[in-house]
Amino acid sequence: PEAAKHGDDAAANGSEVTGVVDRSGANARRKENMRGVKRESGKDRDEFPPAVIKTNGKISVRLIDPSDNRGAGSSIGHQLKNQPDGTRVVIKIIPPVK
Repeated sequence: PEAAKHGDDAAANGSEVTGVVDRSGANARRKENMRGVKRESGKDRDEFPPAVIKTNGKISVRLIDPSDNRGAGSSIGHQLKNQPDGTRVVIKIIPPVK
């Protein structure tokens, strides 16, 4: 829920929700995105959109619960696993069913 809220907030504040899958550039983008964002004990730095998605727009980074961040990353990873680099994607955050 924290990663989804971050994505909603980031999109509402101008972060890109469209981009291209670019695995080879993810590490460099992540390093750039995290520059200047201090670590905090017990938190992960969550980025939106994820570094695996190349955009030309605004990036948001927020400190969130590590298990939430890693779960969201795993979910996106599974959704993109059969998509080759260069695939255009749109990030849609769907609220969980209650």
